[in-house]
Amino acid sequence: MMTYAPAGRIGAAGLLTAGLLCAALSATPASAMPLPSNLAAGLPNARDVRDLGRVAPTTRANLAFVLEYRQQAKLEALVRAQSDRHSPLYHRWITRQQFIATFAPAAQDHAKVIATLRAAGFTITKTFANRTIIDAAAPVAVVERFFNTTIHTVAQSHYGIRYMNVRAALMPASLQGVVRSVAGLSNVIEVHATSHARVAPPPLLRRDGGGTARPHAIPPQPVDARTEAHLRAHLLPRPKTRAQRVNPNYGFPFGSNYVQDPGFESGSLSGPWVDCGGTDPVSISTYAHTGSYSVLAGAGSQEVNGYSMVCQYFSATPNLAEMTWWAYLVNSDPAKFTVAYVYDYTRGKFYQFPYQQSTKTGQAPLGWQNFAVDMSFFAGHPIWIYLGVTGTGANALRYAFLDDVSIYDYAGGRGKALTGSPYGPAGFSPYGLASAYDMGVQHGWDGTGHSAGVVIDGDVPDADLNTYLSQFGITRYSWLYHHVNIDGPPGGDQLEPHLDVEMIASLAPGVDLTIYTIPDLSFTHILDAYNYLVSNASPELVNSSFAGCSDWFGDQTNQIAMQGAAYGMTFSASSGDGGGNGCNGEIEVPSSDPYFVSVAATSLYINGHAGYSHEVGWSGSGGGVSPHFPEPYWQQWFLSSTGRNTPDIAFNGSDKTPVSVYSGGQWWYTWGTSVSSPIFCAVQVEVNHREEDLAGDVHPALYGAWITQYYYNGDWGFHDVTSGSNGPFTAGPGYDNVTGIGSANAFYLSRIE
Repeated sequence: MMTYAPAGRIGAAGLLTAGLLCAALSATPASAMPLPSNLAAGLPNARDVRDLGRVAPTTRANLAFVLEYRQQAKLEALVRAQSDRHSPLYHRWITRQQFIATFAPAAQDHAKVIATLRAAGFTITKTFANRTIIDAAAPVAVVERFFNTTIHTVAQSHYGIRYMNVRAALMPASLQGVVRSVAGLSNVIEVHATSHARVAPPPLLRRDGGGTARPHAIPPQPVDARTEAHLRAHLLPRPKTRAQRVNPNYGFPFGSNYVQDPGFESGSLSGPWVDCGGTDPVSISTYAHTGSYSVLAGAGSQEVNGYSMVCQYFSATPNLAEMTWWAYLVNSDPAKFTVAYVYDYTRGKFYQFPYQQSTKTGQAPLGWQNFAVDMSFFAGHPIWIYLGVTGTGANALRYAFLDDVSIYDYAGGRGKALTGSPYGPAGFSPYGLASAYDMGVQHGWDGTGHSAGVVIDGDVPDADLNTYLSQFGITRYSWLYHHVNIDGPPGGDQLEPHLDVEMIASLAPGVDLTIYTIPDLSFTHILDAYNYLVSNASPELVNSSFAGCSDWFGDQTNQIAMQGAAYGMTFSASSGDGGGNGCNGEIEVPSSDPYFVSVAATSLYINGHAGYSHEVGWSGSGGGVSPHFPEPYWQQWFLSSTGRNTPDIAFNGSDKTPVSVYSGGQWWYTWGTSVSSPIFCAVQVEVNHREEDLAGDVHPALYGAWITQYYYNGDWGFHDVTSGSNGPFTAGPGYDNVTGIGSANAFYLSRIE
């Protein structure tokens, strides 16, 4: 498993400091109150079962015993400090050894539980190095006697014959205060995959090409409404020939200048460069930085708000691009003026670079100066670039000589950006999603060197994944995809595993991806998988595309995710497909857990250039307020409820805007919050790639970025989803229980999270 290991680990002395700091913090608990100490497990939340009477006493039951952490409050406070940019422990992840030494259940308590279980007739089947869970098995007769409960055989729809406790199970006095709760007194399936599908018609297979990946970019500023209107009136390009609209240099080998006639050595503006603006003439000058010619923009008229620009069209912007040019500026206005604009066809608007040059007072020229801006914000988009001078609104235009314009792609062949059609054989393609949300893969941050894991009850053969990726021209390497079976052979679920793996593998093509397969979605298997991840594997992102109704199980999964957060791991889960308050007036687990990012689904609509248009909240998307988990501190800034609110964020996943999934030899239209959760997983692993760090409990950063940036015209951190309903809740401005804080403009999110 390739996992980035940051240098900022807490040493032995640092751990003591962390303990002292934790003791001083007054963190709002992120975990719910566990079951009463005399209760081992509540009743299953099973509405699709038929009771068949007492189970045979010799039937084998497999249980998972979840032990109490030591210094639980200090662990919560440590995780909070790790997510606080102002804390000296910010992103100082601890090691497993440090967790075991300070927070794990005590070795003597762990041994005591094992001895007690063996004395009662249990067989210990699995233990973990972190001492968090003990798996044990026993005949039902032993289990009923030990927990003072009654277990019945039931027939469950879609899952066959199973068993469940029909009376709350009591915790033996010998385990009280040591064991937090027990899973496995019922093996009915209480959480379900959150995907839906219908078969697509036979596809016409094709392979789409791609560009190259690209590096760090600071996006330019969108212009204000007044400037936008003025630019549209004066600068919208009027190309004279089709040749001027096609830049044949796009796609040249690495190291080529993508700008045609970069030094204006053609001696005219009748080629790739166009005279734009028109307030003052743009003409060829013999005063050059290098070579024989430059361009002279502006001539000193009295138009204070005019534009004198030269422009060139690019059919698709290079990937890891930086644009540089030389300018000899002359101006009488001591204020700043902008020397570069971009019109982005995909986004349908103008942008100006934040690079602005202050001028000297008076007529003194500034001399030749080199300007450089990062173009990665426009990667893959058709654009016009404009260089020249503008009136400042105070004094008149003056003039500038422009020369030696260059755009180079610095990707160096590090992967490919996603390209092609935004739609596949059965709904959105990976390119359609990546382009609309402006994901990191479109800018060179594809998850390379970082890891993600999928926990699910089925497997995805390499051949199926390769067929899916081939359809969309996406290149991965076989060693970046692994299969790990936990608790036995994988179950038979087909569609959900394919959806999860195909979404993450295509949207973050460089990520080291592992599918952790379990026999079914019973609680014991899910807990074992989660605990295996934090105890052995530690992928940076863990996706769970399932949801169900069980408060005490949510407490158990939250415990493990909190441990993972201390290591730098991030857990995400579907918010559920039962609509608002989908669990008899409550919300679904594990997404209700405060250490899981709860991801809702929307209908995503794009424009003609695969850019973001708008979204509508999906009617089936889960959300609400938990009566069991208190409101976390990162939601107290803007909400006044008493419980944890879901969802946190949203991405595409409705039945109106399905995605293409390949499974079982055919293509499927697929939807549900099982689509949106792996999209978030890919987004976050690309953030990790860009930052070359782990994220841990990302909630404070996510909500902090949202509070800081809000929606800012949709170009920066987030998109506000203001329409749609999931039943009891309606989407509106700001946070809501349908779409959370909305969806992310993912590439910019990586700079502010």
